Amino acid sequence: MAKFEKKNSTRMNRTIAFDIIFWTAGVLVISLIYMSGCDSFAVAFLYSSLMLPAMLMANILYKQISFENRMQGIKNAIWLGCAVVVTAYFGLCLSGWYLDKFAVGNIFMLNPVLIIFCIGSLCVLNYLLREKIFKKKLEQEAEESVEFTSERRKISLQISKIKYIESNDSEVWVRCIGGESYRTKMNISRWEEFLSPKFVRVHRSFLVNKAHILSWEATQVHLSDEAIPISRKYREI
Repeated sequence: MAKFEKKNSTRMNRTIAFDIIFWTAGVLVISLIYMSGCDSFAVAFLYSSLMLPAMLMANILYKQISFENRMQGIKNAIWLGCAVVVTAYFGLCLSGWYLDKFAVGNIFMLNPVLIIFCIGSLCVLNYLLREKIFKKKLEQEAEESVEFTSERRKISLQISKIKYIESNDSEVWVRCIGGESYRTKMNISRWEEFLSPKFVRVHRSFLVNKAHILSWEATQVHLSDEAIPISRKYREI
C-alpha cells in the first residue's frame, strides 16, 4: 500500500500547511483590527495570538452542531458562542497580565459581538477555501489508480473500476466491475478516507462507488447486478 500511504501522507501535509498559513493570516487580520485599541501592532499581535485557542476551538466544534433538532441546535450554538467568548477573554486577560497594562475598560476589545464576528468570519472563510482548494483536488485524485497488496501480489486498479468495498470480519474485499474481487487487510475506514468523495458509506460493511449506483431505496441501494443494504445509521447521509 505504498502509493496509498503516500497519497494520504501528502494530503495530510497539504492540510496542515493550509491550516498553519490560514490561521497565521487570521491572527494578523485580527491584529490589524485591534490596533485601534493598542499602543502598537506588536501588542495587538500578542492579544490576537492568545485568542488563537478560541479560533481553533470554534473551527472544530461548530462542525459538530446539528439543527435536525432545532432547539437543541440553537442551544448548542449559544453554548459554543459563550465558550468562544470566555476562551477569547482568557487569552486577552493573559496578554494584559503579561504586558501589565491591559485596559479592562476598553469596550472595543472586549466586545463579545466583535469577537464572535471575527472568529465566525474566519471559520466560514476557512470552510469556503477548503471546499474550493481541496474538493477539486480530491475529485482529481479519485480518478486516478490505486495500488494495494492482495494475496502477496501488488494490484493496480483504476478507481472507476471499483464497484464497492466490502468489509467481512477481519478481511476487506475490493469488488470490481467484471466480477473480479481482491482481498486486502486495509480496513474499510481507511478506504473511505481515500476514496471520498466518489464513494459513499451505506453500511458499516459497505462503501459504494456512486458512479455505479442505479437507484436508491430506504433499505438498499441498487447496482447493475446486485443490491447493497443500507443500515439505519447511514440512511440520512
